[in-house]
Formats: sequence, structure tokens, C-alpha cells
Amino acid sequence: MCYMDINKFTARLDAFNWHNYEHVPSVLKALALATEESTDGIIIIKGSEADLLLNAKISNSVLSTIGNNHGGYYYPVAVDALPFIAEVALYGNHIVARNCAINILIDLYYFCPDVGCDDLMPIVRAEIENIVSENIANFIKFADDDKRNTSLIHESLMSVFIKDGEANDI
Repeated sequence: MCYMDINKFTARLDAFNWHNYEHVPSVLKALALATEESTDGIIIIKGSEADLLLNAKISNSVLSTIGNNHGGYYYPVAVDALPFIAEVALYGNHIVARNCAINILIDLYYFCPDVGCDDLMPIVRAEIENIVSENIANFIKFADDDKRNTSLIHESLMSVFIKDGEANDI
């Protein structure tokens, strides 16, 4: 598997014009750097249950920065963040980072745009569908790498390729 160069990733994040969303780079860096040993204050999180807690914490941070995680909607900046999230999902250096990014993509697929930004929904969904369809072999390999990934990948593939009870073309 080809992993991402974290220095180049963070340089691209820092160089991007995030307009009024200055916290986006820091949460996307945290996403890219996530491991089972990531720190949460003074607590070092380890083990599979802790991975799930960390995953939820980082996912919440990212989703709350590019939208409202509890409200289930995203801001226009989500469109700009998608390529970075996808890069972590596909090439993240640790399985925790990849799982977390996959969860974020799944959530964004089902979220709605913020009020007044209804034109974003087809853009975000199409981008996520493209990410999954163009990289389907990688997503399937991830399912083989870790048992937890099987359900994540299954949900991701199902959300993209089966809509309204009908299968879409791959």
C-alpha cells in the first residue's frame, strides 16, 4: 500500500485558502495523524474500543468544523475539504486515520447542506461517489485488511451504489 507523505499533505492544507474556516487545516491534520496512540489531553488511547472512541472524537471534530455534526449538515467548505479527507481515507498512514476518514465520507454523504446552500448536495454526493468508484479496489482491500473495515466499506459501497432501493452502475 502507498502511504501519504504527511509533510506534503500538511503543506497543501496550509497553502489552501480556507477563507473564514481557519480551523479546517488543524482538524484535517489531526485526522491524518490519528493512530491508536493519539493523545486526548493526558490520556493515551489504546486498544480497539479506544480506537472507536478516538475515531468518534476526531470525526466529530472534523464534521463540526466543516459543518454541524449534531445537526447533520455541512457548510460550503466541505466541498474543499473532501479531497483531503479522501486522501486520508485512501492513503492514511494508520488504519485509525483511514477508518475515521471513511466514516466522515459516509456521514457527509448522508448529511444535507447548510440552509441556503442546497445546490451543494449533488456536488458533495457526486464527489464522494467518484472517490469510491474510482478507488473501489482500494476500498475492498481495506475491508480485507481489518475486520472493522468490512462494515465501513460495505456501508460506503452500499450508500454509493444502491440508492432508492435500486442498484446504480459502477
